[in-house]
Amino acid sequence: MRLIKRLSLLLCLLFLLAPVEVPAEDSLEISITYGVDGKVQLGKGYPATVTVKNNGETISGDLVFFTNPNYETAGNMVVPVEFPKGEETTLQVSIPGLNENYHYGTQNNKQQLVKFYEEGWESGKEVSLKGNTTKRPTFFQENRVVIGVLTENPDELNVLKTVRYNNDSIELLNLTKENLPSDATALEIFDVMVINNYQVSTLNDQQAQAIQDWVRAGGHIMLGSDPLLEQHEALHRLFLMEIEKQTSFEQFKLFWNLR
Repeated sequence: MRLIKRLSLLLCLLFLLAPVEVPAEDSLEISITYGVDGKVQLGKGYPATVTVKNNGETISGDLVFFTNPNYETAGNMVVPVEFPKGEETTLQVSIPGLNENYHYGTQNNKQQLVKFYEEGWESGKEVSLKGNTTKRPTFFQENRVVIGVLTENPDELNVLKTVRYNNDSIELLNLTKENLPSDATALEIFDVMVINNYQVSTLNDQQAQAIQDWVRAGGHIMLGSDPLLEQHEALHRLFLMEIEKQTSFEQFKLFWNLR
């Protein structure tokens, strides 16, 4: 009888100590942040920050993001990923955009904007994700100019907040090395980028190349005092002029009168 009790106790202990395997369907928790400060522009590319916590075993496959930048184009963007066991993974992706038809026509739609397929989308083995997979981005007001600012001293550029375009105020977004996209598609969220008193040498090569590609594709860049572009060769080559004399935005009155 004692032997049976001991064996039963041993079996109970082994059961309690044995690792519990979490099914893939219950192991992945996702959090998505769209654009900058949660906002994007209609029909234009934008960055998305994705954080996935894996509570189960290591798993690999494809994250698939829905995109619909215009009436003629709709599809999915595929990002190969691996989520290590018990770890939290954060990545930034560039989404080509969503058009106004999607924005206005699906506000109450619960369609997932992101899905995960174990071993790749071609396998068709979808793994459900916990979290805000149906969360929709917030859109800037149409026809509003969006300016991204790279500066060590944001207060110096407060004057930009007083500028109006077509009698409408502008959107001013402060950028850092951490939230500056590394792909020109994501930079489409900005109509103008301002670099002012910023150590551009802190940007990595991918971020510098993204700015180059964005400008060459039609993006507009403004240089404030001491742009320090010589600190990053890739950005220095972008400009076909040398700046000798400098001025502050407060003194550049002609620009502000062009409203």
